Amino acid sequence: MKKPLQYRIYYFNEEITMLTKSVLEGDYIVVDKDTYKKASDSPSAYKVIDNKLTEKHIERTNGKKRKKFVVQEDNIFPGWIIKKYELYEPIEYAISKPEWFNSKKHSVVGKEHD
Repeated sequence: MKKPLQYRIYYFNEEITMLTKSVLEGDYIVVDKDTYKKASDSPSAYKVIDNKLTEKHIERTNGKKRKKFVVQEDNIFPGWIIKKYELYEPIEYAISKPEWFNSKKHSVVGKEHD
């Protein structure tokens, strides 16, 4: 007798890593076919908490109240430290200025204040 298919959602640190019917190593939950299809359409919209698939709460702003990331004048902390002009590859987040920080080579990026 053949085993029924299991729709598995594998996860790590609550984030979905794989949706499959295969048996793999790692933490997973078994869901029904409809839930599996729904999660596979948009896996980043869900997370696994206490062995249950949960929809992430996303703040809907309709573009009105978006915070922008900007380079902080005078390198004000806390913020993300970046190499000068490389906004999309942060080095690390710092609460206060680290010893290795060089204002000629680095900038601090934070959220734009209202």
